[in-house]
Amino acid sequence: AAEPPADAPDRCLDCGDGKGGGYEALLYLIFGLGSGWTLVDATMIEVARMGQVQPEGLALATALGTAGTIGSTAVVPLFYAFQRQLRWPLGRWVWLALAGQMGAAVLGAAAWRVTWGGTSAALYAVSFLSTFSGNFQQLAVVPWVQEGGTDSAAVSWTMAGSNFGAVICSLVGFLQMPGSPEQRF
Repeated sequence: AAEPPADAPDRCLDCGDGKGGGYEALLYLIFGLGSGWTLVDATMIEVARMGQVQPEGLALATALGTAGTIGSTAVVPLFYAFQRQLRWPLGRWVWLALAGQMGAAVLGAAAWRVTWGGTSAALYAVSFLSTFSGNFQQLAVVPWVQEGGTDSAAVSWTMAGSNFGAVICSLVGFLQMPGSPEQRF
């Protein structure tokens, strides 16, 4: 077997070797839940329920998709323009992304029924902000995890956490049956 490079960390995130492995991997997995696309997935799963009570009806999914697309389109040029001027460390962008996700989640929970001028403006903001913030997974989170000098498996665990969030949303949606007359919760 090939020897690891001399500058490689002396622990393995996923091998349970007693050097922080399993615990540290779990932390990266949990971190991945909040730093990616989980809120976008959760919102789209709930569209069937929200479309029944929002003024857009079935068109709500299209409107939310449009708001999210605008967020995805705007984030990269804005990130690079601001980063060229501010030269922030990646960790600050990670915290900003997490704050954006948390703000979008709180806004969605508190104001998903609020309409303004016949539109679901709060939900549009949630879709825009959660998609905008979710893009920071590739722009800041992954490079920040790599920059931390940990085992390269940390990136895999972070991305697995994000994907696990989508699975959780799917399972909750399956159990809840949003939009169905038999909706459970």
